Amino acid sequence: MDVEGIIETVALRFVEGLGDRNFRLLLDRFGSPGAVLRASWEEMQSTGIDPRIPKFTLGAAELDFAEKLVTRVREAGYWIVRYGGPGYPEKLGEIYDPPAVLYGAGIFPEDEFAIGVVGSRRATPHGLSVARKLGEELGRAGVTVVSGMAEGIDTAAHLGALEGGGKTIAVFGSGIDVYYPSFNAGLAERIFSGGGATISEHPLGGAPEARNFPRRNRIISGLCQGVVVVEAAKRSGSLVTARLALEQGREVFAVPGLAGSESARGANDLLRNGARLVESAKDIFDEFGLCVATSKERRKVSARFPEKGTSAGKIYSALEDAPVDIDTIAKRAGESPGATASALMELLLDGLVREWPGKRFSRSVN
Repeated sequence: MDVEGIIETVALRFVEGLGDRNFRLLLDRFGSPGAVLRASWEEMQSTGIDPRIPKFTLGAAELDFAEKLVTRVREAGYWIVRYGGPGYPEKLGEIYDPPAVLYGAGIFPEDEFAIGVVGSRRATPHGLSVARKLGEELGRAGVTVVSGMAEGIDTAAHLGALEGGGKTIAVFGSGIDVYYPSFNAGLAERIFSGGGATISEHPLGGAPEARNFPRRNRIISGLCQGVVVVEAAKRSGSLVTARLALEQGREVFAVPGLAGSESARGANDLLRNGARLVESAKDIFDEFGLCVATSKERRKVSARFPEKGTSAGKIYSALEDAPVDIDTIAKRAGESPGATASALMELLLDGLVREWPGKRFSRSVN
């Protein structure tokens, strides 16, 4: 465990005004939290961090405070990982402002295909039924279901995933030891028993303040290849999650609702604006070009990803969510422009790559 790096990250995260985006800029430039602490203020400013951040230095007192916090977290039975360190979710690290620190309980399912399922806390019986069915179908197929463990759609999706024999991750808008709503403590235990996890960017005892939940939503979408909105009003936190998913290059899906129903306006607006329609998990599998193979134990999802070491595999590895030109892709992959163009065509036909104006390309499946 990278204890020293975690302690240094926790100390930096408490710097007033620094925030996750600025921390990412510093870590990406200097390579480690320790190197950030050793950098001069002028070197820090050259990374493009917010110029309004007051000049800071961290000494023994700040590091001692962070060490005590980390010790308390571990002694309470929780784990803690940092951005850029071992165990940090790879996909989450790709977003604009990944949380500098994640606290968690249970087993985090690494390198698995994940779909977020979100929606209204005041869900209709129909919405709850759909969310539970989707969760069950995804779980049975080996897809990790990610949601926020809130009342309503979130809870239904988690329960469905567990009933399908799948893993599920609950992302808190409170401290990792604070269940909100409190009656879902039992659900958390079921999540752990099913091989899943609960995670939060907030330390022990953090209250479920309203301002935490929009920020929490970027983690839900950041962990996933796509997000499904089951039921949402015109102004809903689920729509924030959908917007963040789009900004992160994830796919957005929505379940159509009854015309004129207030609880369906948000999801129907998403469909009107280009979200993919979902009536069952098969619609999600089809969109990603996934096939579900049935076995006696469990159905698993596999994607038509190129083999590592092939030209197509090298090209796919060189691509990102943001579009880049062919020359840049070729240079990253160590391939000729001709081989790169040929591989890109293969990936386009497989639906793994998206072409943008100006002959630029990005991943379409992450």
